Amino acid sequence: MKKLFIGVTACLLHFCIYSQSKNDSLPRKVTLQQAVEFSLTHQPVIQQSLVDQEITEATIKSKLADWYPQLDFHYALQHNFKVQTAVIGGNVIKLGTDNTSAAQFTVSQTIFDRDVLLASSTRVRVRRQAQQNTSSNKIEIAAAVSKAFYDVLASEQQIKVSAENINRIQRIL
Repeated sequence: MKKLFIGVTACLLHFCIYSQSKNDSLPRKVTLQQAVEFSLTHQPVIQQSLVDQEITEATIKSKLADWYPQLDFHYALQHNFKVQTAVIGGNVIKLGTDNTSAAQFTVSQTIFDRDVLLASSTRVRVRRQAQQNTSSNKIEIAAAVSKAFYDVLASEQQIKVSAENINRIQRIL
């Protein structure tokens, strides 16, 4: 009975499970615009360029954050399980305390730092370079896809011309 139940369940699950519901492919007839858009959204070089652009922006913010005031707070607590004692004049006297604590609060700000000044003066150019790198990659991908698209169209026309030549030669024979 168990084997029958498992067999029926496996057969029914086969019809209920969908492996991929998202359609990530192009239709059979593709326009140039569709091909370019598809390649720009799925090309790893473009995705890497966008990630590099985000990393550049985060790095710039990180370098410029050194000019912000820095707040620092430290707290230490020491608990003595057994305090050292001494006998003085017949009396037992503790030579320390049970708990010791210390707190330190520090505020600092960088007034001048060569690295921060360099990051401040070059941030616009570095951002522009990252954006231009992404744009350049998009242009290269669009040009390559356009060239390949028109190569396919030219090949299709050559196939049609060759088919017509074959038909003409067959009629002549």
